[in-house]
Amino acid sequence: FIRYLCHYAVHPQLEMLAKLGHRDTVNELVSMSRENKSIIDWSAKKPWELYRLPKNIYDEWDKSGNKLSQLKIFKRLKGSTVRDLDLSDKLWQISNYRLSNVNSFIAGAKKLKAEPREVLRYIEKVQRESGGGCWHCPGITLTEAYNLWMDYLSLVTKTGKLKTASAMPKDLKGEHDRLVAVLSRKQAKEKIAERKKQEKQLRKRAEEDGAELEKKYPKVRKIYSDISPRYSFSDEKYTVIVPSGISDLIFEGEMLCHCIAHVERYYKRIETQESYLMFLRKTKSPDTPYYTLEVEPGGAVRQKRTFDDRQNADIEDATEFLIKWQEEIQKRMTASDRRLAAKSRKLRDEEFKELRENKVTVRNGYLRGKYLADVLEADLLDVGFDNTKKKSKKGEATA
Repeated sequence: FIRYLCHYAVHPQLEMLAKLGHRDTVNELVSMSRENKSIIDWSAKKPWELYRLPKNIYDEWDKSGNKLSQLKIFKRLKGSTVRDLDLSDKLWQISNYRLSNVNSFIAGAKKLKAEPREVLRYIEKVQRESGGGCWHCPGITLTEAYNLWMDYLSLVTKTGKLKTASAMPKDLKGEHDRLVAVLSRKQAKEKIAERKKQEKQLRKRAEEDGAELEKKYPKVRKIYSDISPRYSFSDEKYTVIVPSGISDLIFEGEMLCHCIAHVERYYKRIETQESYLMFLRKTKSPDTPYYTLEVEPGGAVRQKRTFDDRQNADIEDATEFLIKWQEEIQKRMTASDRRLAAKSRKLRDEEFKELRENKVTVRNGYLRGKYLADVLEADLLDVGFDNTKKKSKKGEATA
Protein backbone atom coordinates (compact mmCIF):
# COMPACT_ATOMS: atom_id res chain seq x y z
CA PHE A 1 0.00 0.00 0.00
CA ILE A 2 2.87 2.38 0.83
CA ARG A 3 4.39 1.75 -2.61
CA TYR A 4 1.02 2.54 -4.18
CA LEU A 5 0.85 5.84 -2.30
CA CYS A 6 4.41 6.74 -3.30
CA HIS A 7 3.65 6.18 -7.01
CA TYR A 8 0.24 7.87 -6.62
CA ALA A 9 1.99 11.00 -5.34
CA VAL A 10 3.88 11.17 -8.66
CA HIS A 11 1.12 9.80 -10.95
CA PRO A 12 -2.34 10.60 -9.55
CA GLN A 13 -3.81 8.90 -12.69
CA LEU A 14 -3.20 5.63 -10.82
CA GLU A 15 -6.53 6.08 -9.03
CA MET A 16 -8.38 6.31 -12.35
CA LEU A 17 -6.57 3.25 -13.74
CA ALA A 18 -7.29 1.22 -10.61
CA LYS A 19 -11.01 2.10 -10.82
CA LEU A 20 -11.04 1.18 -14.53
CA GLY A 21 -9.60 -2.24 -13.64
CA HIS A 22 -6.33 -1.80 -15.56
CA ARG A 23 -4.42 -4.24 -13.36
CA ASP A 24 -1.48 -4.81 -15.71
CA THR A 25 -0.63 -1.12 -15.91
CA VAL A 26 -1.08 -0.57 -12.16
CA ASN A 27 0.95 -3.66 -11.20
CA GLU A 28 3.84 -2.81 -13.52
CA LEU A 29 4.10 0.66 -12.03
CA VAL A 30 3.55 -0.22 -8.35
CA SER A 31 5.34 -3.61 -8.19
CA MET A 32 8.07 -3.11 -10.79
CA SER A 33 8.37 0.69 -11.00
CA ARG A 34 7.84 0.51 -14.77
CA GLU A 35 6.35 3.74 -16.01
CA ASN A 36 6.16 2.54 -19.65
CA LYS A 37 6.53 6.10 -20.85
CA SER A 38 6.89 4.95 -24.45
CA ILE A 39 3.21 3.97 -24.47
CA ILE A 40 1.72 5.95 -21.58
CA ASP A 41 1.34 9.72 -21.26
CA TRP A 42 1.13 10.27 -17.50
CA SER A 43 0.07 13.89 -17.96
CA ALA A 44 -3.15 12.94 -19.82
CA LYS A 45 -6.54 13.23 -18.15
CA LYS A 46 -8.61 10.85 -20.33
CA PRO A 47 -7.85 7.12 -20.41
CA TRP A 48 -7.49 6.81 -24.23
CA GLU A 49 -5.22 9.86 -24.27
CA LEU A 50 -3.20 8.38 -21.42
CA TYR A 51 -2.50 5.31 -23.61
CA ARG A 52 -1.98 7.50 -26.69
CA LEU A 53 -4.80 5.72 -28.53
CA PRO A 54 -7.76 6.83 -30.66
CA LYS A 55 -10.94 6.34 -28.61
CA ASN A 56 -12.31 3.54 -30.81
CA ILE A 57 -9.06 1.55 -30.50
CA TYR A 58 -8.93 2.18 -26.77
CA ASP A 59 -12.55 1.00 -26.35
CA GLU A 60 -11.78 -2.27 -28.17
CA TRP A 61 -8.60 -2.82 -26.19
CA ASP A 62 -10.35 -2.10 -22.89
CA LYS A 63 -13.25 -4.39 -23.82
CA SER A 64 -10.89 -7.25 -24.73
CA GLY A 65 -9.21 -7.24 -21.31
CA ASN A 66 -6.85 -4.22 -21.40
CA LYS A 67 -3.75 -6.43 -21.46
CA LEU A 68 -0.64 -4.27 -21.39
CA SER A 69 1.34 -6.88 -23.33
CA GLN A 70 -1.15 -6.60 -26.20
CA LEU A 71 -0.79 -2.85 -26.21
CA LYS A 72 3.02 -3.03 -26.16
CA ILE A 73 2.97 -5.29 -29.21
CA PHE A 74 0.38 -3.06 -30.93
CA LYS A 75 2.77 -0.15 -30.50
CA ARG A 76 5.76 -2.18 -31.70
CA LEU A 77 3.78 -3.17 -34.79
CA LYS A 78 2.85 0.48 -35.35
CA GLY A 79 -0.77 -0.59 -35.33
CA SER A 80 -3.53 1.77 -36.30
CA THR A 81 -6.71 -0.34 -36.60
CA VAL A 82 -8.83 -2.75 -34.56
CA ARG A 83 -7.58 -5.51 -36.88
CA ASP A 84 -4.01 -4.66 -35.86
CA LEU A 85 -5.08 -4.92 -32.22
CA ASP A 86 -6.35 -8.44 -32.88
CA LEU A 87 -3.10 -9.30 -34.66
CA SER A 88 -1.15 -8.05 -31.63
CA ASP A 89 -3.02 -10.42 -29.35
CA LYS A 90 -2.44 -13.35 -31.73
CA LEU A 91 1.27 -12.56 -31.95
CA TRP A 92 1.48 -12.54 -28.16
CA GLN A 93 -0.07 -16.00 -28.02
CA ILE A 94 1.91 -17.64 -30.83
CA SER A 95 5.15 -16.12 -29.50
CA ASN A 96 4.66 -18.19 -26.35
CA TYR A 97 3.81 -15.05 -24.35
CA ARG A 98 7.36 -13.71 -24.52
CA LEU A 99 8.22 -10.21 -25.63
CA SER A 100 11.72 -11.36 -26.57
CA ASN A 101 10.16 -13.70 -29.15
CA VAL A 102 7.94 -10.89 -30.40
CA ASN A 103 10.97 -8.63 -30.80
CA SER A 104 12.81 -11.38 -32.73
CA PHE A 105 9.84 -11.72 -35.09
CA ILE A 106 9.60 -7.98 -35.69
CA ALA A 107 13.36 -7.65 -36.21
CA GLY A 108 13.26 -10.61 -38.62
CA ALA A 109 10.49 -9.13 -40.70
CA LYS A 110 12.40 -5.86 -40.96
CA LYS A 111 15.57 -7.71 -42.02
CA LEU A 112 13.56 -9.09 -44.92
CA LYS A 113 12.29 -5.56 -45.64
CA ALA A 114 8.68 -6.35 -44.77
CA GLU A 115 6.12 -4.78 -42.47
CA PRO A 116 5.61 -7.10 -39.45
CA ARG A 117 1.84 -6.66 -39.71
CA GLU A 118 1.89 -7.84 -43.33
CA VAL A 119 4.00 -10.85 -42.39
CA LEU A 120 1.53 -11.72 -39.63
CA ARG A 121 -1.35 -11.58 -42.09
CA TYR A 122 0.71 -13.75 -44.43
CA ILE A 123 1.22 -16.31 -41.62
CA GLU A 124 -2.54 -16.33 -41.05
CA LYS A 125 -2.99 -17.01 -44.77
CA VAL A 126 -0.48 -19.88 -44.68
CA GLN A 127 -2.37 -21.44 -41.79
CA ARG A 128 -5.75 -20.91 -43.45
CA GLU A 129 -4.66 -22.37 -46.79
CA SER A 130 -3.13 -25.42 -45.09
CA GLY A 131 -6.61 -26.63 -44.21
CA GLY A 132 -7.29 -25.31 -40.75
CA GLY A 133 -5.17 -26.97 -38.11
CA CYS A 134 -7.87 -27.80 -35.52
CA TRP A 135 -7.68 -31.23 -33.87
CA HIS A 136 -10.06 -32.84 -36.39
CA CYS A 137 -8.90 -30.82 -39.43
CA PRO A 138 -6.02 -31.28 -41.82
CA GLY A 139 -3.37 -28.59 -41.99
CA ILE A 140 -1.43 -26.70 -39.34
CA THR A 141 -2.25 -24.39 -36.44
CA LEU A 142 -1.42 -20.68 -36.41
CA THR A 143 1.40 -21.37 -33.93
CA GLU A 144 2.84 -24.02 -36.27
CA ALA A 145 2.64 -21.63 -39.22
CA TYR A 146 4.41 -18.95 -37.14
CA ASN A 147 7.12 -21.42 -36.06
CA LEU A 148 7.56 -22.48 -39.69
CA TRP A 149 8.11 -18.85 -40.72
CA MET A 150 10.55 -18.26 -37.83
CA ASP A 151 12.47 -21.38 -38.84
CA TYR A 152 12.45 -20.13 -42.44
CA LEU A 153 13.90 -16.81 -41.19
CA SER A 154 16.65 -18.70 -39.35
CA LEU A 155 17.47 -20.70 -42.50
CA VAL A 156 17.57 -17.55 -44.63
CA THR A 157 20.06 -16.05 -42.17
CA LYS A 158 22.26 -19.16 -41.92
CA THR A 159 22.40 -19.63 -45.69
CA GLY A 160 23.28 -15.96 -46.30
CA LYS A 161 20.13 -15.22 -48.32
CA LEU A 162 18.88 -12.18 -46.37
CA LYS A 163 19.36 -9.78 -49.28
CA THR A 164 17.50 -11.89 -51.83
CA ALA A 165 14.93 -13.94 -49.90
CA SER A 166 11.25 -13.00 -49.86
CA ALA A 167 9.60 -12.43 -46.49
CA MET A 168 6.42 -13.98 -47.86
CA PRO A 169 7.29 -16.77 -50.34
CA LYS A 170 4.48 -18.25 -52.39
CA ASP A 171 5.14 -21.71 -50.92
CA LEU A 172 6.53 -21.25 -47.41
CA LYS A 173 6.89 -24.98 -46.66
CA GLY A 174 8.51 -25.65 -50.05
CA GLU A 175 10.98 -22.77 -49.69
CA HIS A 176 11.69 -23.77 -46.09
CA ASP A 177 12.51 -27.35 -47.15
CA ARG A 178 14.65 -26.13 -50.05
CA LEU A 179 16.73 -24.02 -47.65
CA VAL A 180 17.04 -26.97 -45.26
CA ALA A 181 18.69 -28.87 -48.13
CA VAL A 182 20.91 -25.88 -48.99
CA LEU A 183 22.02 -25.53 -45.37
CA SER A 184 22.58 -29.27 -45.08
CA ARG A 185 24.89 -29.21 -48.10
CA LYS A 186 26.71 -26.12 -46.76
CA GLN A 187 27.25 -27.71 -43.36
CA ALA A 188 28.27 -31.01 -44.96
CA LYS A 189 30.92 -29.25 -47.06
CA GLU A 190 32.27 -27.54 -43.96
CA LYS A 191 32.36 -30.80 -42.01
CA ILE A 192 33.90 -32.70 -44.92
CA ALA A 193 36.60 -30.01 -45.18
CA GLU A 194 37.27 -30.48 -41.48
CA ARG A 195 37.38 -34.25 -41.94
CA LYS A 196 39.82 -33.83 -44.82
CA LYS A 197 42.23 -32.15 -42.42
CA GLN A 198 42.03 -35.24 -40.20
CA GLU A 199 42.22 -37.73 -43.08
CA LYS A 200 45.60 -39.23 -42.20
CA GLN A 201 44.62 -39.76 -38.58
CA LEU A 202 41.27 -41.26 -39.53
CA ARG A 203 42.91 -43.59 -42.06
CA LYS A 204 45.46 -44.82 -39.52
CA ARG A 205 42.79 -45.42 -36.88
CA ALA A 206 40.57 -47.20 -39.43
CA GLU A 207 43.42 -49.55 -40.36
CA GLU A 208 44.09 -50.38 -36.71
CA ASP A 209 40.41 -50.96 -35.87
CA GLY A 210 39.83 -52.80 -39.14
CA ALA A 211 42.69 -55.22 -38.46
CA GLU A 212 41.08 -56.17 -35.14
CA LEU A 213 37.61 -56.59 -36.62
CA GLU A 214 38.87 -58.72 -39.51
CA LYS A 215 39.99 -61.28 -36.92
CA LYS A 216 36.35 -61.44 -35.86
CA TYR A 217 35.02 -61.43 -39.43
CA PRO A 218 37.73 -63.29 -41.37
CA LYS A 219 35.67 -63.95 -44.53
CA VAL A 220 34.97 -60.31 -45.39
CA ARG A 221 38.22 -59.57 -47.24
CA LYS A 222 38.01 -62.74 -49.39
CA ILE A 223 34.32 -62.14 -50.19
CA TYR A 224 35.11 -58.65 -51.42
CA SER A 225 38.00 -59.95 -53.50
CA ASP A 226 35.71 -62.56 -55.11
CA ILE A 227 32.82 -60.22 -55.96
CA SER A 228 34.85 -57.15 -56.98
CA PRO A 229 35.11 -58.05 -60.72
CA ARG A 230 31.32 -58.54 -60.96
CA TYR A 231 30.14 -55.55 -58.92
CA SER A 232 32.67 -52.85 -59.87
CA PHE A 233 31.22 -50.56 -62.52
CA SER A 234 31.80 -47.08 -63.93
CA ASP A 235 30.60 -44.57 -66.49
CA GLU A 236 31.76 -41.05 -67.30
CA LYS A 237 29.98 -39.60 -64.26
CA TYR A 238 29.71 -42.20 -61.50
CA THR A 239 31.59 -45.25 -60.22
CA VAL A 240 30.71 -48.12 -57.90
CA ILE A 241 33.76 -49.23 -55.93
CA VAL A 242 33.99 -52.51 -54.03
CA PRO A 243 36.08 -51.99 -50.87
CA SER A 244 38.90 -54.35 -50.01
CA GLY A 245 38.09 -54.88 -46.34
CA ILE A 246 36.69 -53.58 -43.07
CA SER A 247 39.29 -50.83 -42.67
CA ASP A 248 37.95 -49.21 -45.89
CA LEU A 249 34.43 -49.36 -44.44
CA ILE A 250 35.48 -47.77 -41.15
CA PHE A 251 37.33 -44.99 -42.97
CA GLU A 252 34.27 -44.34 -45.19
CA GLY A 253 32.01 -44.17 -42.14
CA GLU A 254 34.35 -41.78 -40.36
CA MET A 255 34.71 -39.50 -43.37
CA LEU A 256 30.94 -39.39 -43.98
CA CYS A 257 29.98 -39.38 -40.26
CA HIS A 258 27.53 -42.24 -40.49
CA CYS A 259 27.02 -45.53 -38.71
CA ILE A 260 29.00 -48.09 -40.76
CA ALA A 261 32.15 -47.14 -38.83
CA HIS A 262 30.64 -48.38 -35.57
CA VAL A 263 27.79 -50.83 -36.32
CA GLU A 264 28.96 -54.44 -36.66
CA ARG A 265 25.71 -55.85 -38.03
CA TYR A 266 26.80 -54.73 -41.49
CA TYR A 267 30.02 -56.76 -41.16
CA LYS A 268 27.95 -59.78 -40.10
CA ARG A 269 25.79 -59.38 -43.20
CA ILE A 270 28.87 -59.27 -45.42
CA GLU A 271 30.24 -62.37 -43.68
CA THR A 272 27.01 -64.29 -44.45
CA GLN A 273 26.64 -62.57 -47.84
CA GLU A 274 23.20 -61.26 -47.00
CA SER A 275 24.34 -57.83 -48.22
CA TYR A 276 27.52 -55.91 -49.04
CA LEU A 277 28.65 -52.35 -48.37
CA MET A 278 29.97 -50.55 -51.44
CA PHE A 279 30.95 -47.02 -52.36
CA LEU A 280 29.31 -44.76 -54.91
CA ARG A 281 31.86 -42.18 -56.06
CA LYS A 282 32.08 -39.50 -58.71
CA THR A 283 34.28 -40.83 -61.52
CA LYS A 284 36.38 -37.66 -61.52
CA SER A 285 37.02 -38.03 -57.75
CA PRO A 286 37.19 -41.78 -57.10
CA ASP A 287 39.07 -41.35 -53.80
CA THR A 288 36.57 -38.90 -52.29
CA PRO A 289 33.72 -40.50 -50.24
CA TYR A 290 30.33 -39.59 -51.72
CA TYR A 291 27.56 -42.13 -50.97
CA THR A 292 27.72 -45.47 -49.18
CA LEU A 293 25.51 -48.24 -50.57
CA GLU A 294 24.15 -51.34 -48.87
CA VAL A 295 23.67 -53.81 -51.71
CA GLU A 296 22.10 -57.27 -51.90
CA PRO A 297 23.80 -60.01 -53.98
CA GLY A 298 21.17 -59.44 -56.70
CA GLY A 299 22.07 -55.75 -56.97
CA ALA A 300 19.11 -54.38 -54.99
CA VAL A 301 20.24 -51.24 -53.14
CA ARG A 302 18.85 -51.35 -49.62
CA GLN A 303 20.35 -48.04 -48.50
CA LYS A 304 22.20 -45.13 -50.04
CA ARG A 305 23.53 -42.59 -47.54
CA THR A 306 25.92 -39.67 -47.63
CA PHE A 307 27.25 -37.30 -44.96
CA ASP A 308 25.42 -37.45 -41.60
CA ASP A 309 23.40 -40.46 -42.81
CA ARG A 310 21.45 -38.23 -45.19
CA GLN A 311 20.17 -38.36 -48.73
CA ASN A 312 20.47 -35.14 -50.70
CA ALA A 313 18.73 -34.15 -53.91
CA ASP A 314 21.82 -35.18 -55.90
CA ILE A 315 21.00 -38.86 -55.38
CA GLU A 316 18.18 -38.46 -57.91
CA ASP A 317 20.76 -37.76 -60.60
CA ALA A 318 22.78 -40.84 -59.56
CA THR A 319 19.73 -43.11 -59.52
CA GLU A 320 19.74 -43.51 -63.30
CA PHE A 321 23.35 -44.71 -63.10
CA LEU A 322 22.51 -47.14 -60.27
CA ILE A 323 19.72 -48.68 -62.34
CA LYS A 324 22.17 -49.09 -65.23
CA TRP A 325 24.62 -50.71 -62.80
CA GLN A 326 21.93 -53.09 -61.53
CA GLU A 327 21.09 -54.12 -65.09
CA GLU A 328 24.77 -54.80 -65.74
CA ILE A 329 25.00 -56.96 -62.62
CA GLN A 330 22.16 -59.14 -63.92
CA LYS A 331 24.42 -60.11 -66.84
CA ARG A 332 27.36 -60.91 -64.55
CA MET A 333 25.63 -62.88 -61.78
CA THR A 334 26.69 -66.44 -61.07
CA ALA A 335 24.36 -69.22 -59.96
CA SER A 336 25.70 -68.68 -56.43
CA ASP A 337 24.88 -64.95 -56.63
CA ARG A 338 21.30 -65.80 -57.62
CA ARG A 339 20.83 -68.19 -54.71
CA LEU A 340 22.23 -65.60 -52.31
CA ALA A 341 20.04 -62.88 -53.87
CA ALA A 342 16.86 -64.94 -53.36
CA LYS A 343 17.83 -65.62 -49.75
CA SER A 344 18.67 -61.96 -49.12
CA ARG A 345 15.37 -60.78 -50.57
CA LYS A 346 13.50 -63.18 -48.27
CA LEU A 347 15.45 -61.97 -45.21
CA ARG A 348 14.76 -58.34 -46.16
CA ASP A 349 11.00 -58.98 -46.45
CA GLU A 350 10.99 -60.74 -43.07
CA GLU A 351 12.90 -57.87 -41.49
CA PHE A 352 10.45 -55.28 -42.86
CA LYS A 353 7.53 -57.34 -41.54
CA GLU A 354 9.08 -57.63 -38.08
CA LEU A 355 9.90 -53.91 -37.96
CA ARG A 356 6.31 -53.04 -38.83
CA GLU A 357 4.85 -55.44 -36.29
CA ASN A 358 7.08 -54.00 -33.56
CA LYS A 359 6.52 -50.41 -34.75
CA VAL A 360 10.26 -49.67 -34.60
CA THR A 361 11.11 -46.01 -35.14
CA VAL A 362 14.32 -44.17 -35.98
CA ARG A 363 15.90 -42.90 -32.76
CA ASN A 364 18.38 -40.30 -33.95
CA GLY A 365 19.06 -37.80 -36.73
CA TYR A 366 16.73 -35.91 -39.03
CA LEU A 367 14.53 -39.02 -39.55
CA ARG A 368 13.94 -39.44 -35.82
CA GLY A 369 10.43 -40.64 -35.00
CA LYS A 370 9.69 -42.11 -38.43
CA TYR A 371 8.93 -45.82 -38.76
CA LEU A 372 12.17 -47.59 -39.71
CA ALA A 373 10.40 -49.95 -42.12
CA ASP A 374 8.96 -46.96 -44.02
CA VAL A 375 12.40 -45.31 -44.23
CA LEU A 376 14.09 -48.50 -45.47
CA GLU A 377 11.33 -49.27 -47.95
CA ALA A 378 11.48 -45.74 -49.39
CA ASP A 379 15.25 -46.11 -49.75
CA LEU A 380 15.07 -49.45 -51.58
CA LEU A 381 16.11 -49.41 -55.23
CA ASP A 382 15.45 -52.77 -56.86
CA VAL A 383 15.03 -53.43 -60.59
CA GLY A 384 14.59 -57.10 -59.70
CA PHE A 385 16.53 -60.07 -60.97
CA ASP A 386 15.62 -63.13 -63.02
CA ASN A 387 16.04 -66.08 -60.69
CA THR A 388 15.44 -68.57 -63.54
CA LYS A 389 18.82 -67.90 -65.20
CA LYS A 390 21.71 -70.21 -64.35
CA LYS A 391 25.31 -70.34 -65.39
CA SER A 392 26.42 -73.20 -67.61
CA LYS A 393 29.76 -74.91 -67.07
CA LYS A 394 31.24 -72.70 -69.76
CA GLY A 395 29.97 -69.64 -67.87
CA GLU A 396 27.29 -68.73 -70.43
CA ALA A 397 23.88 -67.61 -69.26
CA THR A 398 21.12 -70.09 -70.13
CA ALA A 399 17.37 -69.85 -69.63
